[in-house]
Order: sequence, then structure tokens, then C-alpha cells
Amino acid sequence: MFLIGIRHEIEHQMTSRIDEQLSAKFMACALNFSSAIKKLFDKRYSLENEQAFSIQFSSIDETTTKALMAEVDLPQHIKSFVVQFETGMTQEDFDDPRFSYRVALVKKLNNNKNTADRVLQIVPDGSHAANAMNEVILKETEGHKSRPSTIVKQMKAEGYSRFGITQHTDLWREKEAKNPKHRYGVDLEGTWMWYDSWVAVVRKHCQDHEARYKPTASIFAAEEAATAKIA
Repeated sequence: MFLIGIRHEIEHQMTSRIDEQLSAKFMACALNFSSAIKKLFDKRYSLENEQAFSIQFSSIDETTTKALMAEVDLPQHIKSFVVQFETGMTQEDFDDPRFSYRVALVKKLNNNKNTADRVLQIVPDGSHAANAMNEVILKETEGHKSRPSTIVKQMKAEGYSRFGITQHTDLWREKEAKNPKHRYGVDLEGTWMWYDSWVAVVRKHCQDHEARYKPTASIFAAEEAATAKIA
């Protein structure tokens, strides 16, 4: 359904800016197709032997990665569709590799002559190597999004009861947080939604100004100042 929706979005609008952004979904669809062939017909008709993976004509290194991340973002109408579609998904479905197949490519120097020429190595799930790789972010994907009011409620729940919408608005204006270069959020048909990366900035701001936003901390600070003055 996701790819059908994307097809409708680009049906009459030429664009060459979607491959890098949506490649994980394309890969998942190809794997799903292969699984369906084996399930509905027979394993002997599988494409795995003939079409295991395509030859890639660019190496994956730091320079290439930075170049990919610097690419111009998706066209707005496609981004809006992606955000709407993924916002309506459960976390379980979003993380399912049948929806989006995500892998991390890491250049490996292998001194074992028997395995040095293997282009692909499967790392067991849950192993130390796999956990370490999961901490490597090669490309940012559309993540969880929050409304300003939700962020304010979250900060209040964490004890910063004096942090409100006004303070939030002042903060994002001060940091020019809606500038696309920061990737703190996305405009979804006139409504600005904030990513978790911005929530982290807001939380850090509240922590750095705890006396301002936490009544108890403010009172404690005032008492300390008064005591110091008397002394």
C-alpha cells in the first residue's frame, strides 16, 4: 500500500530524488515478492540464485555517506505522504523488515584468507557485533513526531511545570529550529511536527534551567541564596 501511494504521488510528476530516501521500502518489497513466489509456487522458482543482489558501482565510505546525507530532501508532496502513512502505523509494523528492510554496510578488513573475499557476511542477531552495528546511524529516517503541545505535556510530566507553549515557542525561535538544515521537524500540510531529536534539545534546555521551570528547584535555590547572604 505504501508503494502504491508513492506511485500515485509521482504518477504525473517526474522526480529523481526518491531512490536514496525510499530504498529500504523498495528492498523490502523485492524480498516480499521473492517470498511470495516461493510460498505460492515452489522454491525452485525463487530468484535468489539468479538475482541475489545487484552490483553496486560506488563504494561505501565516509565521503560517499556524507554526500548521500547532503542530498536534497524529498519533494514536499512525497514527504507529506510518507509522514501521513508512517504516522498511522504501529511501532511494530514500522520496525518490521517486511515494510522497510534496513541494513548497515561497514567496510571490513579481514586477515582470514578463507573469508577475505566474501562481499557479504551475516552477523548473528543479538551478538556483540550486531548490537554495535545497530548503534551506527548511516542515514536518518522518518521517526516519531510530536506536536508542540505534546512536548510541553511531556516536559511538565518530567517536573518542569513552568515550561509552557510560550517558552517552547521562544526556544525554537531562538535556535531557528524550523530551519531544514537542523532536521528537527517537518511541515505536514501546514502543521509543524517535531522529531525526537528536538525533544532532546528541549529536555536539555529544561535541565540547564531547572530553577526556572521546576518550582521546588526554584524555591530551593532561593533558600540557598538567602542562607548564603545571611552567612
